[in-house]
Parts: sequence; structure tokens; C-alpha cells
Amino acid sequence: KFLASLNNVKLDLDKIAIADVEKTKERTQSFPKQIKDFCTYPMLFGETLLLMFLWFVAGMSYFGFNFGWGSIFPDLYIGYLMAGLGEIIAYNGLTPLIAKLGRRRSIMLMFLGAAV
Repeated sequence: KFLASLNNVKLDLDKIAIADVEKTKERTQSFPKQIKDFCTYPMLFGETLLLMFLWFVAGMSYFGFNFGWGSIFPDLYIGYLMAGLGEIIAYNGLTPLIAKLGRRRSIMLMFLGAAV
């Protein structure tokens, strides 16, 4: 109610829908059903494998750069300082990009930029 009053919005608690836990349990699929969906829709299986590979490569590249600064820069502290500055620039540059392009397009752009 406090936040609604800050935004000049009347909060009507009667119109808020609360999810029924029992109904959400009914909607979940069993593991064999999920495996059957992978076999039924090969495009879903291919996209899942591709995304798993891309995120694995992205994670290994990140940790490889993060723990390998000693061999890139002669001074370890300068290497970590440069890594920190790079992350600050990346985070501050990525936030407006996500706001403008959306998550999906910005991730595709970042993966293409990393590949080049």
C-alpha cells in the first residue's frame, strides 16, 4: 500500500489474483514427458544443445580471462585492475543496450561480437 501511495495508484486487493499451488503442480510435466517433447520437436533439442554449448564457452572464456591475467600482464594487480575496469564498462554499456534492443537481440549481438 505504501508503494501504491507513492505512485499515486489506488491498490485494490480484491482484484489481485493469487496463484493456487495445487493448480500449478498439475501443470508441471513429468520428466519422461519432457524427454518426449525433445524427441517430438528436434528444433527444440537443437536450440537447447546450441545454447548449452554457447553458455559453456562463454563461461569458460570468462573464467579463463579472469584467472589468466598473470600471463597477460606482467603485474598481476594491473591485470586485475584492467579486468575490473573492463567489467564496469561492459556492465554500464550493456544495460542501455538491453533496454533498447531487448535481452534476446542484445545477447545475440554480444555473442557475435565475441566471435569476431
